[in-house]
This record gives sequence, C-alpha cells and structure tokens, in this order.
Amino acid sequence: MLSHLAVAQFARPNKAIDIDYLALVDKTIPGLAATFNGRFSRGVPCPKCGGSDRFNFSRSPKWGDKTFCRHCAPKGMHPLEYVMWLYGFESREAIDFLKGMATKVGPARTEIKVIELRPLDSAMAEKHHATPDNGWRNYFHGRGITNQLIDLYQLGFNTKWSRYSIPNWLVNPTTGVRECWGIQYRIRPILEERMKQAGKKVSKYLSETGSHNQMLFNGDYVNRKINVCLVVEGVLDCITLRRYGIPACAAFQGNNPHKAWRTEWNKYLRNIGTILIIPDNDASGMGELIALSKLNDIPRSRIHRLPDNFKDVGKLIESWLPTCDEKELRKRLVNWLDPNGLGMLKPSFEQTANSATT
Repeated sequence: MLSHLAVAQFARPNKAIDIDYLALVDKTIPGLAATFNGRFSRGVPCPKCGGSDRFNFSRSPKWGDKTFCRHCAPKGMHPLEYVMWLYGFESREAIDFLKGMATKVGPARTEIKVIELRPLDSAMAEKHHATPDNGWRNYFHGRGITNQLIDLYQLGFNTKWSRYSIPNWLVNPTTGVRECWGIQYRIRPILEERMKQAGKKVSKYLSETGSHNQMLFNGDYVNRKINVCLVVEGVLDCITLRRYGIPACAAFQGNNPHKAWRTEWNKYLRNIGTILIIPDNDASGMGELIALSKLNDIPRSRIHRLPDNFKDVGKLIESWLPTCDEKELRKRLVNWLDPNGLGMLKPSFEQTANSATT
C-alpha cells in the first residue's frame, strides 16, 4: 500500500508524489519492514538519536503513514518531513530525493548520538504521596487499594494539577535501588464526567516531564516463577489485583499507547507459565484489537474475557467490594479466571499483608 503525500505544492500545484514510505524507511533501517504488522512496526533504534526502541513506523486511516521517535519526532513525520529531518534537506532537495528514491539511499548527514535514559527524581513522587489526606486516598480506596498498597506504590495527589499521582517504579538490576521512571496524573472522575457532559475533550492522564512512558508497570513484581499473570489495561487494576494475590502488569503509557506491547517487556514474563490477556469491554471494540495485538507479541499467552457489562477489571472488582469480604472477593476472582478449577491461582504469600484494611 502506497502512502499518498501532497508534497508537490512546493513544485507543481495540485499534484502529488506517491511514496512507498515503508520501503523508504526500510532502506534507512534494514529489517524494519519485516516487523510491520499492518498497523505499526516494532520499536528500533532511532537513526538520528539512537536508543534501543524509540523509533517506529505506523499506519492510520486518518493520518496516513508516519514515522515516530519518542525523543526527537514525537508528533510523527510524513515522508517529506522524514527525509528533511534525517538528511538535513531543504524542501526542494527533499522533493527531488523522493522523486528519485529508487536510487541508493546514502547515510544520514547527522552523526548518531545515543542518549542515555535516566529515571526521574523520586522526590517528586514522594512529595505527591506526602500530600495531606483531604480525601484523595478515598479515590484509591474506592478502587479496592489499601493504605498499605498506597504507601508501597507511593500513590499520591498533585495539588498543582489537582490530579491523582501514579508513579512507575523499577528496581535497578545493578544497584538494587528502586527508581521512578515515570509519573502519570489521573484526572478526578467528577471533573472527567463534567467535561464529557460539556462536550469537552478529556485528557484522562497527563505525564510528568521526563517520564518514560514506554515501560511495563509492575514489571518487577511479576518477574518471578508463578503459574499465571494477567496483562490488563489499567495500572491501578494491577495494584488492586495484588491485594488479592493475583499478579498483573500493564503498559505504562498514559494517553498515547501507539504500541500495545513491546517485546522487550517479555523478559519480565519469562518465568510465568500462562499469561492471560484481559481486553477491556468498550463499545468501539478497540479493547479486543489491542488484545489481539498483544497476543501476537507475548509468548504463552491467551485472551481471557471479562463477564458481560463490565468495562474493565477495576469495574468488576468495584461491583463486588460493597458486599464481599476479602476471602469471598478473591474466590470470585479465581472462579472467573480459573473456571475449571485447575488451581492455577494459588494464594500469594503477600496476600494477607496486602489485604490490610483501608
């Protein structure tokens, strides 16, 4: 499929150049096209700034073909923008290049400089966690998250933005120090509903400047020898499930999940017997598409669906919280996840501790 870009406005009005954009990018990054699944490619090193997986190719019916680099081209580039960015061309040069792109593609003009990824200052997450409790903990309690888990994950409240603070922690394998690699700020539900009713666009999550939003939430927790792990959409659902001794992880991506799953995250799941991918029940069917995409990239995985009428795992648990004690709620979760009684979900050694009262 050719990507259509009206670039000839610089040369011939009302004309266009048809570009096989994927083939063009593949000449610069050999092998990238082989990872393309029809919607996006896997992440690869950026041809300009390096890294390990920050550059990818995507296809959208609305926006057409684009390339992205999380660091130097986060808004995406069409073919003309791409060759101007990569080779330092002026628009005239870029048009001539695209017209003759069958010729051999030369090296980029800019030397690749690898940018070292650094964690955030954990003091930011600790500051939001230390916000005096004027009711913000009730939001997490309503999702089934105990005070002990609020403290463990350093959940909090950002008073400047009036949003709930959700940091992502990973242990540095070299130093053993727990590092904060990103913070998402979740809008208050009451404000979210008001904005929707007013027809306003809602940014459910905002990210702290410098956050690395292409990482796995709960990666360290699930990185152990266990029978079953859930892959869900919501990071807070992972914390709630931990309360009941059920390991779960999720992509930490805020409002821009342009890739559902990154294969480098599989290193956290290598000791797990079965991975259950839980799609969200949404009217658009996007949850099912995202789950199918993950199914292709996660070994030993299968899709396990929610009961009807529940949007996500969090809503399922919230429906049981008012009438179920700890033991009964876990029993219902296990019956849903292991309906044949195979004993896949044995109680976690942490379950008693994490189920402390709110």
